[in-house]
Amino acid sequence: SAATPLATINAAIAAAKAGDIVQVAAGIYLENVALGGHNAPTGKHLTLLGGFNADFSARDAGQHVSTIDGGLANPAVQLHLDSDQGTVLDGFTLTRGRGLGSTWEDGYGHGGGVHATLHGDGEIVISHNLVHGNASNQHTSADSRGGGIYTYAQSWGDATGTIRIAHNTVRDNQAGKGAGIHVSGRHAELHRNLVEDNIGHHDHGGGIYVSATALLADNVVRGNVTGATQGYGWGGGVLVAGVDAQLRGNVVTGNFAPTTGAGVFWDEGATGTMRNDLIHRNLCPNGERSGAAIYIDGGPGGPSLVAIENVTV
Repeated sequence: SAATPLATINAAIAAAKAGDIVQVAAGIYLENVALGGHNAPTGKHLTLLGGFNADFSARDAGQHVSTIDGGLANPAVQLHLDSDQGTVLDGFTLTRGRGLGSTWEDGYGHGGGVHATLHGDGEIVISHNLVHGNASNQHTSADSRGGGIYTYAQSWGDATGTIRIAHNTVRDNQAGKGAGIHVSGRHAELHRNLVEDNIGHHDHGGGIYVSATALLADNVVRGNVTGATQGYGWGGGVLVAGVDAQLRGNVVTGNFAPTTGAGVFWDEGATGTMRNDLIHRNLCPNGERSGAAIYIDGGPGGPSLVAIENVTV
């Protein structure tokens, strides 16, 4: 209760009933918060809210900062849901998280700040968080992804679940691919996020890596890098691989890729649209074939096909 609060977020999660709201006061929480586990029983559907003052009478995440410090041990937060209900993570600072495990069975090193998996028809919402200074495990390897946020929504059967990532600042994270945000599986929506200064060490996706049917709307993606260790790479800002994606009203600027597609890279038979986006000042040193703003490629999925309307390059 507000009068006798628990000392840790994990203790509050353990005490809560499904559907409860867990309120977190300002402070630094040195723990790896987990609702369920990877390939383990999934967590209760809860709403986790940071940003409360000491007596829980007011909430302002900017003034009353609730920091989850992962201690470079595991992801700062794990969200694993198998339900038609919803789970919310809102109003936290997430830092010093490290991606989960190193093999496919234990998480493949994905997700330093947040590692989220969704099975079923529910919804996971990740909103109004500052996600910085996290890294995937073995973050220079090709298969470690989502240094800031990694999500997977079940893509088989008739599952209709969605993962929503909105109003977050995701900066200064590192991974092999998708250093800022990596979304995979069935469906994801990214709205009004600032994704900046993330470093992808391998060859695909510095800012956002999309391998789920997705909507990206009104995001700012700037100053991200791919290929930092490899010396070659594609998709410094946004990379869409083999799925259908809709980009609307995004600003993609100041991103770097050594090979092609420093701003937005469409790959492996990807399809989709770009409408009302601004793509400017992205840097690719590969001469005439660099496609520094937008590059539309082929790959194992065949030629990519993108409709580009009212876009400023």
